[in-house]
Amino acid sequence: MTWRRTAHQAEAEGDPRLEASARPAAGARSAIPEADAHEAELVLAAVSTEGLPALVRVLLAAKEGDRTAAGMRVGALLRALPETSWFTAHDLVSLAGISETTMVGQLDSVQRSIITRNLGRNPQLARAEGAPAPERTPGS
Repeated sequence: MTWRRTAHQAEAEGDPRLEASARPAAGARSAIPEADAHEAELVLAAVSTEGLPALVRVLLAAKEGDRTAAGMRVGALLRALPETSWFTAHDLVSLAGISETTMVGQLDSVQRSIITRNLGRNPQLARAEGAPAPERTPGS
């Protein structure tokens, strides 16, 4: 198995040791400004109290051009969800092929779909949203 450094690990876009496949796209970070700290806290608070519906609203708002929603980091939004652990958030961003520092405005439609589809399959989130836990029978 070959170990490759990621852009996050190298902590520099111009690091010559960084492999080209792990180097962020030119201008990717500068294209979308980071969200205002106060506005970002309000969005995270809404996601932590309302759960998955609030996260979907943020994704849709970013798609429609909302600067605050587009400037939010995906990892922070996923970790703000109730009943979501760091490992779940990390698995979701890995499945989408992005990093936790990717901004919501940088997501394409396939990546948004992967995140929301897999969040809907998380049984912990389903119970947090009010769906009853599946009944288990002995031997199943």
